[in-house]
Amino acid sequence: MMSHFPARDVEEPVTKEFLRAEIADVRSEIAEVRGNINGVRGEIAGLRGEINGLRHMMVMNAGLVASVGAVIIAAIRL
Repeated sequence: MMSHFPARDVEEPVTKEFLRAEIADVRSEIAEVRGNINGVRGEIAGLRGEINGLRHMMVMNAGLVASVGAVIIAAIRL
């Protein structure tokens, strides 16, 4: 049992207070990271909305180009 006890003064055992303080620091860092992750998720959701809007606009533009092309071809045949 004595082999587990610190042999030198620089090898002090960890106190409960020190361990609690370190755990509190780690918990606050984890909370900060979670906040950052939630912020990134919000940005991703916004980007998805923009992409869907652009996709809709592209489909509408393709339909418009096809319609204009059909009108031009019909006008040429007259």
